[in-house]
Amino acid sequence: MKSILSSILLTLSLCGLFSACGNDDDSSQIQLVTDYGVTEAGQTLRPGDIVHIYGNGFQANDCVEYDFRWDTGEQMFPEGFRGPVAAEIAESRPDGIDVRMPYRMPPSRVDIFLRREGDRMLMGKILLSDGQTPKDFRLYALDSQRHTIDRIGADGTANASANAWDISTRSDFHSIANCVYTYGLCGLSKAHGIQQPFFLDFCTGEWRPLYTTGYGTLALVTGKHSMVSAFVRNQKGSYYLDNISADLEQSNYAVPTRMNVGSGSVMGSASPLPEGLSAEQFGDYPGVFAQDQRLLILLSAKIGEGKWAPVLYSPSRFHVQETVEVDA
Repeated sequence: MKSILSSILLTLSLCGLFSACGNDDDSSQIQLVTDYGVTEAGQTLRPGDIVHIYGNGFQANDCVEYDFRWDTGEQMFPEGFRGPVAAEIAESRPDGIDVRMPYRMPPSRVDIFLRREGDRMLMGKILLSDGQTPKDFRLYALDSQRHTIDRIGADGTANASANAWDISTRSDFHSIANCVYTYGLCGLSKAHGIQQPFFLDFCTGEWRPLYTTGYGTLALVTGKHSMVSAFVRNQKGSYYLDNISADLEQSNYAVPTRMNVGSGSVMGSASPLPEGLSAEQFGDYPGVFAQDQRLLILLSAKIGEGKWAPVLYSPSRFHVQETVEVDA
């Protein structure tokens, strides 16, 4: 009996210790700036709103981070948590930093921190309204003549009541690939004459470069673990496969088991293109992961009008298959 009571007291002592460690204590935290605060402290803001952080002593390399907490409705895990999340800085000054509240988050209690190298300082707290993306199945179509992305309704027609996203600034956007729960589309477009992958954000209508190199991208690949990868050219002219969707925020906080896209990872070694094929023959359509125990990807190369060559990629090299006659 004495042993049982000792165990209970030890457990309670540990719980108290952990609780004390988890509390924010402004008096004991590192003071990175003075006379500080958040103009919108205690207010409920919407995704996309600007938060104004003020104080004296900000430095050029300072950044801002969020810690999000929300009610899950689950008895075993009543509070969800995500952090630290890097904030998008809208403007930085010696006496303050303006940051934008993110989309795709559930209604949250938000702690705002100033980050300077390895130190963090709590600047203030706000509330964030629901920014989660639509949970119903949606189909979108690229209109290359009007330069728009349109939502397609259940009857197969474009939904006039829904927003159409203008892509005229990247009218060559093609090879569209979807990364689930991101509420946007990945695709290829030329930047400074070089083909690169971009993400069109449906929340903001803004473009985000996903992988910028001076050597270009051969093709996108989709289908494995809900991620989007790209064949990226290196300085020697060979191509390697890399995950370009690793940093895209997924709005899947409402699903029972939340899984991120995953960290970026190079898959396979760099390989030159097969003799007789050029990069311009690829990229019209995304490649797909074949259902195989080993890494195997199916790409398509346009040989001529109405003629295509399936091209397989394994970790060591590309393999050209027999040409087939199809329109696309």
